[in-house]
Amino acid sequence: AKHTYTGFYKISSAVNGQYVLNVRDGKYRNGTNIDLEKDNGTDSQACRLLYSGYDTYRVQCVHSYSVLDVTEGKMANAVNVQQYGWNGIDAQKWYIEKNSDGTVTFRSAANKDMVLDLYAGKAVSAANIDIYGSNATKAQKWKLKKVAERYPKRPTEEDKNGCRGQDIVDYAKTWVGKISYHLGANGPLTVGGKSDCSWFIFHVLEHFGLMEKWHKSLEY
Repeated sequence: AKHTYTGFYKISSAVNGQYVLNVRDGKYRNGTNIDLEKDNGTDSQACRLLYSGYDTYRVQCVHSYSVLDVTEGKMANAVNVQQYGWNGIDAQKWYIEKNSDGTVTFRSAANKDMVLDLYAGKAVSAANIDIYGSNATKAQKWKLKKVAERYPKRPTEEDKNGCRGQDIVDYAKTWVGKISYHLGANGPLTVGGKSDCSWFIFHVLEHFGLMEKWHKSLEY
C-alpha cells in the first residue's frame, strides 16, 4: 500500500540490531559516506522515509536533509552508498520489501536486483554500506524502528562544505612562521617549506576538500 512506511526511523542491521545506518562523522556534505555504527541517538542516525511515487521511497538523512544515493547511479556489486541532495533520480529511490521474518529489504528503483547491503556482512563500527545483487542474507535485511519526528535546522552552505570560514582562517594561521614565501613555489605545506600566495591558498582549501571550487574560481 502507498505510504505504508512514511515516517521517522532508525534502520538497524539484521546481523546485529545494535548497529544502525549512520552518516559518517555527522557531516552534511554531498558524497559523505553511509556506514554502520552503534546506536548513539544522534540525528545523523535517524532517517525519514518519504513516499516518492510508484511504490518507491527516498531515505532522507534527518540531520542533513540529503538522501541515500547510489554513487554515480552505477548498478553493480559493491558500489558505494552515500548521502546526496535529493534530485529525483532512480538511484535515490528504493522499493521497500517486507520479509517473512519481519525485516525489510531495500531494492534500488534503478535495478530491483540490486539491494542495500552491509559490506562483507560484518556488523562492526564503520562497516561500509553498498549495493549488491540480492542474495537474501542478513547482510541485506534491515529492521525499521520508529522514532519521534524531528526537524533540525537545515544545514547552511558552510555546513555542506564541511567547515566554517573561521575554520579555514584558523588553519591558515597555524602555518605562520612555519613556511616562507617563494615566488612560484607550489610544494605541499610542510614545516620549513616554501610557497607563494596562490599555492598557499590552494593547499589550505585542499585541506578542507574545497580544491574543486578553487579551480573553478580560476576560470573567471
